[in-house]
Amino acid sequence: MKTVFEELKSKTEKHVKNFISDFEIDKKIIEKNKGVKFIHIAREHGTSLTLLHTKKDYPEQGEKVKYLFGKADRKEILKGQLIAFNHYLSNSPQAIYFFNGKALKQCTNKAAEQIFKDYYNNMINLFEHENTQIETT
Repeated sequence: MKTVFEELKSKTEKHVKNFISDFEIDKKIIEKNKGVKFIHIAREHGTSLTLLHTKKDYPEQGEKVKYLFGKADRKEILKGQLIAFNHYLSNSPQAIYFFNGKALKQCTNKAAEQIFKDYYNNMINLFEHENTQIETT
């Protein structure tokens, strides 16, 4: 039985012509984050892997952590994910797969956009109503 990464690579590697080493980075991230939902975008010039973490994986309210070239709070990190995701989604994706925590499924550009939009909105809602809501993602 193939691992999630092996299944993903077998379905997407034919689309990636340059930056094939992106798959090794994807493998490490997927193995380190077993069971975490993600959206994977395969492009001619590499891959993009967007993890859909739960609230517990983000900094606490008001906390700033090292992020890219400075520090950011959880909303800034989430917004950075949104910007990166939209960039890769609009940059000639050849294949897009969504891992829902159990199964890998191919999806359209529009479906991937909706999955991330729902995730983003849910996380913002959780952040803003931290003490009054139960996490669903």
